[in-house]
Amino acid sequence: MAQKLLVGDKDTVLLIPAFEINGVPQMAYPASPDPVPLDAPTIALLNAYIGVTTPAATNSHWGGNVTCAVVDDWNLAFSDSATSDIRTLCSVGQSQELTFYNYDAVMNFLRDINPADATSEFNLPSNLVSAPDVAYIIAHRVGYSRDVAAGAGQEWHFYYAWTDHAIPGSGDNEYQTLGETFIPKGLINFQFTLTV
Repeated sequence: MAQKLLVGDKDTVLLIPAFEINGVPQMAYPASPDPVPLDAPTIALLNAYIGVTTPAATNSHWGGNVTCAVVDDWNLAFSDSATSDIRTLCSVGQSQELTFYNYDAVMNFLRDINPADATSEFNLPSNLVSAPDVAYIIAHRVGYSRDVAAGAGQEWHFYYAWTDHAIPGSGDNEYQTLGETFIPKGLINFQFTLTV
């Protein structure tokens, strides 16, 4: 008889604040005045956010580790990429060129009954996604518990997205949630292996 595999504690999801310099997404690193570009994440940067799990944690107003607040119905995955079939006088045959990566980034977060509780892991994502048009790099790691430090050889995936209006959810005999459908910005760093 087949058995269903249960989800284990083997994911890490970080919301890392982002901004652009000359159109290139950068990750904000509280311990350094120098930003970290999307294509060159560092172990130190990731570890600065792995330990930030509640609003009481240092630098929680920047970003943090929202793993334990994410409901297991989330969708962080590729969808059909945008292409262009524009041709020039020198084009041969029909061709399409990849223009942007498309991906879905949809998460439902559990909410705490007391939104002022600074020790609640459920209040961290509520604070971080409470406004639209906030830029984040969503960092995702599979295969390690959420509190394991980032280290050399680990594979991470990075998605550049902005927040939209978060939608509160509640129902009879259900936990309260906050639904966030991030706005993908078409830039990713997929299957990046950490070295430094």
